[in-house]
Amino acid sequence: MGLMPIRNDLPTLSNSEAVILSLYDLGADQVRIDTEDIAVLAAKIAPGQFQWRKYPEYIDLETVRLALKDAKSRRLVTGSMKNGWVLTPTALQWAKGNVGAGSKGKARVNRGNEKRRVF
Repeated sequence: MGLMPIRNDLPTLSNSEAVILSLYDLGADQVRIDTEDIAVLAAKIAPGQFQWRKYPEYIDLETVRLALKDAKSRRLVTGSMKNGWVLTPTALQWAKGNVGAGSKGKARVNRGNEKRRVF
């Protein structure tokens, strides 16, 4: 259940990584975040990964829920659909190392030259 080594050859984010970065950007190191808020930002951070297949203009909440469930099973987030979600210290540390410069509230993923991949 430990962290995977850094990989330079994987430019896309996994669904779990996208929800972790969404949680970070939404302030989940300090407050619980609602699943729907995570879904909206995750869809922006990882375009196309959280959309319905036939109707891509819609966010697939089930895909977001499964990514959160996966992250929870790895002890990267805690929470629930009912009570909201927060980052664990491990996920918080990873997120801080995988965002570009800037303030919280903005998706700060550097996709051009990713140097880390943990999940």
